[in-house]
Amino acid sequence: MRISHIELEGCLSNPSAWVASKISPSSNWPRQGYDACLKQGIYHFHKTDDPAAGRTKVEYAASRLKLTNRLRIDDALARFDSYVHWAVDTGTLVADLRVGIGLDLGSDVILGGQIARVDITANGYQGVLLGRFNRPWQHELRLPLIQRALANKYDRVESAFVIARQELDGTNLETLQFSTAEIDAAEQTARNLASIIRAEVAAQQ
Repeated sequence: MRISHIELEGCLSNPSAWVASKISPSSNWPRQGYDACLKQGIYHFHKTDDPAAGRTKVEYAASRLKLTNRLRIDDALARFDSYVHWAVDTGTLVADLRVGIGLDLGSDVILGGQIARVDITANGYQGVLLGRFNRPWQHELRLPLIQRALANKYDRVESAFVIARQELDGTNLETLQFSTAEIDAAEQTARNLASIIRAEVAAQQ
């Protein structure tokens, strides 16, 4: 079973409910919104190094998803412009985009999901989580696990990576780095959770 890093906190707080949602998923998938269109534009900008193409991608994504609120589309475009200004002004070097991770937690459970960006920095690399952050993020279990997963993926030492969060308009870039001891402790907690998940799957099937 795979668990996205985005879902990890929710699963940790209620493993039984999380497993139930996977065994009997709702048919009502959440609709993608304006932030998803903005992300598409950001990815396209980094891929093409063309701000105009990125703006067009935001508009195209909104049309494809049948999102018609012009004020919200214009807001997404304004935030895109702000993000591009940040990227150009800082000269950020992007090594990879939409990076899939897969960290084996044992008990047939894999921590998966995507990391928006991996940047090259003066001291190594930073894995960036892009989006809105409505709660304190610094103590989330996924963060040290992502640092380990990225180090494994790129065959680098864990100390070469920091984990960052950033708003979609390019503001509020914050970074954290975890020691080996902190990562080991987080992985043990996650492995314990994986054992609980496996037991819940057996009990609910």
